[in-house]
Amino acid sequence: QAQQAHALQLLAEHCRHPVRPEEPQFNIIHRARACTLQSFDSVAHGLNIELAEGNCLARRSAACASEANSNNCVVVGHGTINMFKPGAFFCIRVRKVSSERGLRGGTRIGISTLPIDMPLPDTLLKRPECCWVLGRGLVRGPDQHVYTLPVADFDNLREGDSLGVLVTVTGAIAVLQQRPEQSGWNCLVHWDAGVPTPASCYALLELSGRLSEVELVAKVPLASVPQSLGRPSD
Repeated sequence: QAQQAHALQLLAEHCRHPVRPEEPQFNIIHRARACTLQSFDSVAHGLNIELAEGNCLARRSAACASEANSNNCVVVGHGTINMFKPGAFFCIRVRKVSSERGLRGGTRIGISTLPIDMPLPDTLLKRPECCWVLGRGLVRGPDQHVYTLPVADFDNLREGDSLGVLVTVTGAIAVLQQRPEQSGWNCLVHWDAGVPTPASCYALLELSGRLSEVELVAKVPLASVPQSLGRPSD
């Protein structure tokens, strides 16, 4: 998988002609327009990301386990985020948390209203430009302005925790946590992001922090979708 991703990144950087006859440019996520999110994309992930379990599990590779600042750990969801009455929602479950000390990277969540082009960025800090990104106590939108939001830090989650991301029908982004012993959600972040089209959003994830392995919940039961946030805008 790492070799395949590397080859595709090189093609995307240097090839100016269609790689596949049915695609006008090298936008590998065009094929995901007609489907909804049930797995990570088998091609659109960084060199240090490995996929397993039907592409529903993403892990940071052992090759960068000892690196204090891990790059190339971005992975994209395959398809648009499923839409429910409160908004577009997806859920990931934390499988493994790194105990390495001195990690300088972070766990980041990205939301895009456009399909994501290759090559993927090393980190979601500044790219893709068409994204709303949360993590490491910071948020940014497509305007590239970075704002401090201390509650937008997801590196204190434990193994077994679930992390839900909701793009509300009004365009806000909420990140919620659920412990294994809990039945409800605890809203960690309620950001009035102003996402214009919640019904057509794509998910990105960066595993450069303490979360080293996560599972995308392929089919979220309707009863598990948060109906209210219980938290004002941060």
